[in-house]
Amino acid sequence: MVLDDSSKLVNRRRFVKYTGGSSIAALAGCLGGGGDDNGDGNGDGNGGGNGGGDDFPSDTFNTIVPYAEGGGSDAYARHFTAELADITGTDYQVENLPGAGATRGMTVLHDRPANGYHMGLASPPASGLMTYLLEPDRLDWDYSDFSGLAVVGRSTTIVTANPDLGIEDYEDLAERVRSGEFTTTGGPGLGGIEHVAYVFMKENHDMPIEDFVAYDGCGPTQQAVASGEIPFGICSEPSAQPFIESGDVEPIADITTSGGLISDIPSVADFGYADMDSFGYPTRCLLGPPGVPEERREALSQAFKEATETESTQQWEEETGNAVLWGDHEEAEQAWKGAIESIPEEVNLDAVREDMQE
Repeated sequence: MVLDDSSKLVNRRRFVKYTGGSSIAALAGCLGGGGDDNGDGNGDGNGGGNGGGDDFPSDTFNTIVPYAEGGGSDAYARHFTAELADITGTDYQVENLPGAGATRGMTVLHDRPANGYHMGLASPPASGLMTYLLEPDRLDWDYSDFSGLAVVGRSTTIVTANPDLGIEDYEDLAERVRSGEFTTTGGPGLGGIEHVAYVFMKENHDMPIEDFVAYDGCGPTQQAVASGEIPFGICSEPSAQPFIESGDVEPIADITTSGGLISDIPSVADFGYADMDSFGYPTRCLLGPPGVPEERREALSQAFKEATETESTQQWEEETGNAVLWGDHEEAEQAWKGAIESIPEEVNLDAVREDMQE
């Protein structure tokens, strides 16, 4: 799902009128007293304590990233969890739990206490694709279970190549794939946006790529492209940016019609190929376990709004190229559920499953 200008999502530089727009500092204290945090009451540093009515927030925030360190989701999670902790005067920790196309990390998040201290950085539709690709009885939770907390950004997905290969543009890449010169590509894991893009390119761009190498994140993918292990790779634009700036890889095309959110990158549509807008725009959402109280969701939403407006976030955005925007807890839930629900309509799931089994 591509979120357009009619959405409540807003760029950090734009003014947003939000009902009750006070900071979380003003909300802290009004949420304590008599509530059940679903914790063990021991304040163990993992957000499991504070049962029995302590002011919220007053414990450690824990953010799960269902991908390896060094990728786009990891960058957003680490920056905004740190900003949240700074704004609220609390501690934080980030856990990277990659595996099974984000399903491992999302499963752990699902089972954490719904007290507002546990959250995960999801990037729909990528973080939910595997829920369709796995056998139904492999998961004991549903994608609609999670509690939306906030949206903090969006990115796009691009194709990069080894500069030594002299690939002129996407059309040249496609022709050289058809000629048999290039037979392999790669990206971060099976069942994610990049893997789906690979299947889409084979089916819709007449590119008979034989193999997709699954790496443990975008960082390793770009390293493989730079070293010549694979001729070209598919990855999120922010994750590829350091490799582009160093000259280790070069951008070939954006798989969506955005043409790059960080720098000017031609779209595959510019060369007459079908775009991948329906799944190529990861939205960076903070989600909580099922059942996070509404008051705490609202408080966290406001805290993340404040986090998108800090000077340090502005500097981070300018230095990294990670696009920052804000959406409230309802928008986060809508972005997550809407993107996941659109997957069967936009993605040939049977073709992706078949490729995963080869």
